[in-house]
This record gives sequence, structure tokens and C-alpha cells, in this order.
Amino acid sequence: MAKSNWGITSGFIGKLGNVVGFNWKGRNVQRALTQTSNPNTKAQVLARTRFALITRTGGELYEAVYEGYRREANNLRTTQNGLFVKANIDFVIGDEVANLVVDYTKLQLSSGKLRGVDFGQASISGNVLSVSIVDNNLYGHRVSASDRVYLVAYCPELGDARCQSVGTRVSEAVLTLSLPAKWGNKRVYAYAFVMGAASFNEGLASKTEYLGAFGEDGNGGSSTGSNTPGGNSGSGNNGGSSAGSDTVAAPTISGTTPFAETTQVSISATDDARVYYTTDGSTPTSASTLYTQPFTLSATTTVKAIAVKDSISSSVSTKLFTKSSGSGNEGPEGE
Repeated sequence: MAKSNWGITSGFIGKLGNVVGFNWKGRNVQRALTQTSNPNTKAQVLARTRFALITRTGGELYEAVYEGYRREANNLRTTQNGLFVKANIDFVIGDEVANLVVDYTKLQLSSGKLRGVDFGQASISGNVLSVSIVDNNLYGHRVSASDRVYLVAYCPELGDARCQSVGTRVSEAVLTLSLPAKWGNKRVYAYAFVMGAASFNEGLASKTEYLGAFGEDGNGGSSTGSNTPGGNSGSGNNGGSSAGSDTVAAPTISGTTPFAETTQVSISATDDARVYYTTDGSTPTSASTLYTQPFTLSATTTVKAIAVKDSISSSVSTKLFTKSSGSGNEGPEGE
């Protein structure tokens, strides 16, 4: 039954015949119901299943999604999970209901215009996830002392997630998150995003960084090292994708940083994979520059690379090469 707010000639909320009324941005709006002669076509069933899968995923990641979309949800007068679903539904992949899967490597748990930061290589030791913030972010003022990093771990098999807000100045900027013991021998995905806490950016979030996936047979080892638009992360080997067991190891980016005048960059990959890279901060794809030989940098640059074999892409490796302000600071960075 529809409910009128101000009388029979005013807007109403609910369904009235073939018209539905609702409140949008403070105004009452009415539209005709979509009519269909066959509500159970394959395309519709597929769409509903996709929606159900990503909605469930958002519910399992509720704590992170609540914080990551809170400001945008308040501005748009909608729900955090609704925004999460809209931003991530395209990451439910597959063309049959039976084989639909969520690509957990691409999930965005936050939304905002706060600038992302560079994270180092993540790892899990015992039941503790740890990742560092690259020093350049701390002293180059990309993050302030009042900003917070939300560190997130997600175990889809158990439908369980952990989210913790961590300061940017703790333990030499090494961030940690304790995981449940029952997560041992399960695939775990890790993410991070920054939340402003100063008076001028309070509640404003960055886009989400995918930090890596950690084994199927046990927790531990190094992260996959990946990148999503809006920030960077370290390099490492891909622990696998949600869509299957076939994986390609992420490439290794080598070079001197910081450097005085120029530095030569080389990128290597295993398994005879082809390497594609970018130097403009964008996420590389198979349409990016194909790596064929070492190249030279003469300015501060972020290099990102992927390895591709048999149409399977690795996670993204990222390395920041910083030109020093003076000479005498050049030296090889440890790999």
C-alpha cells in the first residue's frame, strides 16, 4: 500500500498500481514499474545472482564497507552497502549461474577523493598480517599524523573479515592486523585504505589498495603485491586468483633508488611470461608498453608492471624510483 505524505495530490511512498513512489535526494519521485513478459530469462537470473553474490560479500565485509563508504553514503542519502554493490558488481565474473565468482583482487571497500598512499610488500607471519607505509608518504606529506589506515583481511571461504584502524606513525609505519587462528590453511585477501581525520578531510577516504592473497594451504609468506587505481603496493608473487588455481607470478622490478641523475630499470618475470609496464601511474594491462629491454629514468617515477601468459595476468608489481635532491645518495635498494 502506498503512503501519501501531504495529501492526495502530493508525492507518495510505495506501490500504487503500476506506479512506484520513493524519496530521492529529499524529493518525492514517482515512476512506472518496469514491465516484463518473462521475468525468468537467463540474463535476469544471471543478473540477480550477481547482485546476490556481491551483496553477500559486502555484508561479510560490513565493518570495512561501513567506514569506507560512510561519507559518500551520507552525502547521497543512501546506504554504504548499496554503494559497495554498485561499485563492485562488475567484479562478479562468469557467464553461467553455476560458475559465477567474485574477483576479490579488484574489490573496492571505500570511496573518496583522498589521495592514496604507497604500501610496501605485505606478509602474514603466524596469525599477523603486516604491511609498511613507504617512507616517502610519511615525509612527503601524502599522509598526516592524524590520518588513519584501515587494514582489512577477508577469508571468503569462512565468510569472515577483520578490519582495524591503524595510525600512520606506529612502529616505524609498519601496520599490523591480528587474524583468527581458524583462518589457518584458508585463502586470505588483504586490503587497505586511508581515512582522513584532520579538520579539513575528516571522514574522506581513499580508494582501496589490494595488498595480496595468501595461500590455500597455510597462512604465511609474502603478499602478491598489487595495485588498484588510486594507490600503489609492493611487488611479489601471486598467490592465486578467486577464479581458479592457474596463476602467473608477478614480475620483479629492479633499479637504484634513490638516485642522483639517472637510474636504469629492469623487469624480470618467470615462466616465459610477457611483461607490460607503465610509468605514468596508471595500472598496466596487455595494451600497455611491452617490456623488451632495460630503460632509463631521470626523474622521480612510479613503475608498474604485470606478467601475462596464456591470457592470464599476474597481480601488479609497483616500485617508486626517487630522484634525490643532491649527489652522493645513490645506492642500490635492497630487493
